Amino acid sequence: MDIAKRKTKWGRWGQYKYVYPDDQQRALREFITERIFEYFPQAKIDYFT
Repeated sequence: MDIAKRKTKWGRWGQYKYVYPDDQQRALREFITERIFEYFPQAKIDYFT
C-alpha cells in the first residue's frame, strides 16, 4: 500500500485505519470473487470486507 495513496477510514473501535482507495478495493474484490467462483462454483459469499 503506497503511503501517499492510502485512504483513512474511521474504524469500528474508535480509531482511524488505513484502507485501499475505492477503485483498488473494487478491483481486488472482483479478482478475489472471480477466483472463489472459479475454484468453488457452488460457493456463496455472505460477507466481504
